[in-house]
Amino acid sequence: MISISVGIICNSLLECLGRLKPVRIDAAVGLIDSEGLESLNSLTNEIRVVVGDLAPVPHTVYENEIWRGVIKIYPGLHAKFLVINGGDVAVFGSSDLTAGGLRGNYELNMIVKGQLAKRLAKLFDTLWNRAVPITKDHVWNEAPEDLLRKPREEAVRRFNERVAELLSVDPR
Repeated sequence: MISISVGIICNSLLECLGRLKPVRIDAAVGLIDSEGLESLNSLTNEIRVVVGDLAPVPHTVYENEIWRGVIKIYPGLHAKFLVINGGDVAVFGSSDLTAGGLRGNYELNMIVKGQLAKRLAKLFDTLWNRAVPITKDHVWNEAPEDLLRKPREEAVRRFNERVAELLSVDPR
């Protein structure tokens, strides 16, 4: 069982991040866009991002050499969490690292400290170490709507089971 020492709910990722004053952000998300990355960069320039391969990376992200150095791809990743300052605090919820996820959509995110934040930090490091560098193969070549519809259910299921195992929780 994991005890959560702090649980502050935010409707947007920017609302959560505004409360935390991050020096370093490690983000694991399913989707990214330039606006999402720029918003993080406006808070701190110490960023690492692991993004899933369930949807393509926008060409505007790939073309920016700075982003290529801090973004990696992890197959089947659909989780959404950010580790702040090496694990002092974490945010998890429904927000992707996109304009909509940061401020446009109605999202639900929670700020946590303690054991859960440390476990998420460890999980992020595992994902980062196993992820692959972003390449041109991960960039949009089709309409985004068409790519998002391609089924990846098995990969998502396997990943969710692995995350549950790493966090020692029952996925059911």
